[in-house]
Amino acid sequence: MIISTNPNINLGKVKVGESKNFNFTIKNSGISDNAIKNIHVGCGSCTNATCDSYIIKSNQTLPLNVTFTPSYEGIQKKYVNVTFTSGENLKLEFTADVYR
Repeated sequence: MIISTNPNINLGKVKVGESKNFNFTIKNSGISDNAIKNIHVGCGSCTNATCDSYIIKSNQTLPLNVTFTPSYEGIQKKYVNVTFTSGENLKLEFTADVYR
């Protein structure tokens, strides 16, 4: 079973045009290794997500590195959807109060 120890992150205040880097932690609590098949960000123009490794061993954690660079102000809610070769799907969300 794939879980995240922090599936919802509040970034607080972020200035328009400035990048905010943060991590989601993905944990494989299953008995066999798993692999990330796809990482899909809800807003490709302002969000980038990568992993140092796409294999996640049993009972191990893996950081998902995210960079958010907003282009407009207001409360923003974004997501990162991670699909695994096991067929599992993990939806991660973050929010930010973006200002000028």
